[in-house]
Parts: sequence; structure tokens; C-alpha cells
Amino acid sequence: MEAKKNIPSRDNVASMFDSIGKLYDLANRCISFGVDPWFRRALVRLIPQDRPLKLIDIATGTCDQLLSCMEHRPNIRKATGIDVSKEMLKMGMKKVLQKGLGDLVDLKIENGENTSFEDNSFDVATLSFGIRNFKDPLKGLTEIHRILKKGGSVHILEFSTPLLKPVRGLFLFYIRYILPRIGAFITSNLQAYNYLHQTIETFAQREEFVSILKQASFDEASYKSTFFGIVTIYTGVKQ
Repeated sequence: MEAKKNIPSRDNVASMFDSIGKLYDLANRCISFGVDPWFRRALVRLIPQDRPLKLIDIATGTCDQLLSCMEHRPNIRKATGIDVSKEMLKMGMKKVLQKGLGDLVDLKIENGENTSFEDNSFDVATLSFGIRNFKDPLKGLTEIHRILKKGGSVHILEFSTPLLKPVRGLFLFYIRYILPRIGAFITSNLQAYNYLHQTIETFAQREEFVSILKQASFDEASYKSTFFGIVTIYTGVKQ
């Protein structure tokens, strides 16, 4: 079942997501069998509730993670979402306005590896299914560390390959051969969904990614695998 791992280029990420922006949410629901909101809720449960928070959601896409945070953590008083894809942010803004959150949410076209924000700007940073798209994950994490306040935390949700062999085999078969066809049927972009499984298989996972968090100066770096190891949530704290 294992295949040679070819590391995909991140050079055209913005244009790739622009091309599928209008159908991105529908494709996500279909390829995840409707469970991707559960993944995002698992991350939200790790966000502190004991004080007012200013949040940044990086690689926010169509804002699903940001909106889940706002819905389930009323102590978030202000949220900013950034992404490199203009079309994804357009879809995200529609959803923000539909929820009546236009006064509390700012969306900006920004690269998470080099943002315009001042040091110590945010209490919490979230990043769901986007760190794989960074050209330099260490640079991106170091940038997140810079813009977080002292005591602030980052919470990263990402796909991972299950460790249990039967589950791993089924998962790899699905993301290599079934998922790309579903995604291509909905969006007419096979490349985007081949890219998805390639980045999942080649990206740092579990202890290896925790090591990168520590290199970026995060303390209390840890991970928690869930949903049979299909997704992993990473946490780091800025001391």
C-alpha cells in the first residue's frame, strides 16, 4: 500500500484554491462524509474559556474554523481570518455576514508565513488543514509565535495517517484513489485533490511536527490524535 512520496510544490496554492473556492465547502462535506465540522469542534474544545480573547484564524479559507470558534466560544471578542486565496475569502465573508458577525470579524488576504500584524497582537491562533500548504512550516510557526501575546496559544488541526495498519490501509486507499475522483467530480479540478493526498502523506506528523513547534519557540508543545488517527491536533504555548 505504501508508495513513493513525491513532495508537491506549494508555488500555486493561491490560484489552486481560487479555482475551487465556490465549490470548496460542498466538496469538503462530500469527501469527509459530513464529519469535517466535528474535526473543527474538537479543536474548539481546546480554546480557553476563562478570559476575553482576540483570535486569528490562519489559512481561514471559507471561515469554517473561525465561525466554529465564534459559535462555541462566546469569550472571543474579536476574530481575524487570513488566507492567500481571494475567492475563498469571498465565500467566507458571505458566511460571516449571514451569521451577523461582520462587526466582530476581519478578513484579510495575507500569507501566514509573513503577516502584517504587530508583535503580541493575538491571544489565540488557530490553523485548520492549512499548515501543509506552507512553503516553510517553521517560518510560519515562528511568525505565529511572534504575533501571539505572552501566554497565548496556537491550535493546529491537520490530517495524519493512522498508525493502526487496517485503518491506515483503508485511509490511504481512500485518499489516493477515491477522494481525488470525488473532489474532481464536484470541482472539475483533479490536480487540487491529488495535491491533497500528496501533502497529507509527505507532511510532518505527530512527534516530528511537535519538534517543529518547539523549534519555533513554543513551549508545552503537544499533540492529540483523534478519529482513529485520521486527524491530529497540535498545541503550543508562548511563554
